[in-house]
Amino acid sequence: MNKFTLAAIAAIAFAGTASAQVRWNPANSWATDNGKTILPVSEDGKCAVNKLGKGDGQWRADIRYAATANLKEEEPYLVVQITTEGCAWNLNDFKFEYMLQRKCSEGLNEDGSVKWGGNTDSFHETYPSFRGDKLKVVDEYGADLYQLLGSRINNGTEDVYTEDVIVIDLNKVRATDDDKTEGLLFSAGDVYMPNLNAFETVVEPDANGEGGVQQRSWMGFVCIAKNATVTSDQPTFTIHYTGTVADSSDALMVCEDYANGEGGQEVRDDDDVESSVAGISAEESVKIYLKNGRTAVAPGADTIKAYGIDGKLVATGVDSVELENGIYVIMAEKNGAVSTVKAIVR
Repeated sequence: MNKFTLAAIAAIAFAGTASAQVRWNPANSWATDNGKTILPVSEDGKCAVNKLGKGDGQWRADIRYAATANLKEEEPYLVVQITTEGCAWNLNDFKFEYMLQRKCSEGLNEDGSVKWGGNTDSFHETYPSFRGDKLKVVDEYGADLYQLLGSRINNGTEDVYTEDVIVIDLNKVRATDDDKTEGLLFSAGDVYMPNLNAFETVVEPDANGEGGVQQRSWMGFVCIAKNATVTSDQPTFTIHYTGTVADSSDALMVCEDYANGEGGQEVRDDDDVESSVAGISAEESVKIYLKNGRTAVAPGADTIKAYGIDGKLVATGVDSVELENGIYVIMAEKNGAVSTVKAIVR
């Protein structure tokens, strides 16, 4: 198996734009301490600075996405641009952390409480689980998950060419079947990953203890620098950009577009909406989001319908519908344009 792919890209002036449906806003989306402490943001609102802590032979700190991750099949490449200051990152230990595990209810215990399946390391057709490994960038097992690309950043006085963009192929995140099969991440469609540090019930079981789902999930990075490379009292890793793209060739362009934009608040649609549906929909004319975590809203839509995971129509309305706990496919139509998203209501 090859080591990571190093793309030698000349420092050219980028032209055109590349879109990313799912992007994270530095003002509220990157955190440490198991997602509890939001990272400080630079004055321009674009970057988040992660200070490393000294350990045994190395410095390290973890970064997690604090906001819900809505990963779409049509954009399976996760782009991350990170630079270091006062140290050099150790790619032999730098890790991408992907955790998504689910338990399904299995009836009732003798005392009437819900019995939850304890095996979260097996593949389930409807509610798949995935490996909880911290996959290394340079590693024989996970090397084909990554590309390392070069880009330009501005250090305040000039553009500097550096190899700082990691592209993660989410199609290759391994599931937990016996063969560790590639490509099972999107086997059940788009993947919605709230930052849940402990198992929480995302679908309530019925009176017989059936049909319930518990989940714990997060994404993040383990940033590591060896003592020998540290040249300051407080080495840091700075996140410049994270987002998903349809083609890995768009990675450098989205980073450049973001760097040339104004501020950092523009990176995620409906950022002020309390929602489990981030990125919303491809059609600008029909946007769908969850309001207060329970009401599916499509402003100005002619109709909005909610379907259960069994395909049955659950609720219908003009531009909003109220939903009970569960997993839904939400479809909205406006002036002939149709948008469809999946949502978890809990």
